[in-house]
Amino acid sequence: LFSSSDATVYLASPKNGKLAFEREGYLNEFDYVVPAGRKVRLTFVGTNRETLLFVDGRFRQALYPLTLGSASTDAGLAGASADPYAASKMYYQRTLVFPLARTGNFVGRISDLSVSNYAEKY
Repeated sequence: LFSSSDATVYLASPKNGKLAFEREGYLNEFDYVVPAGRKVRLTFVGTNRETLLFVDGRFRQALYPLTLGSASTDAGLAGASADPYAASKMYYQRTLVFPLARTGNFVGRISDLSVSNYAEKY
């Protein structure tokens, strides 16, 4: 639907048809399928930690940070803590700078597009 060199927003993700965005090689999917033949109002609100989705003015889902895994060079060595991975956890912030460089690759109509750097009301 929308894309830039940094991200792509999918009306239907290539994985399973859900509303999604891809950034840094990670596909972030909302648990929402945009209904065919019905007008809906989608609102994305981004913070420095998550991306929120509102559908027709109602909160639908938040994509919060993910713990991607961890590795430790001293895991299993004598003196390691009870959780040898605690210090090396990696968090992925599922944030989105909305990509507006290109549009396309969808069949449908966008009737009212508004983009701002602040959230008014949902």
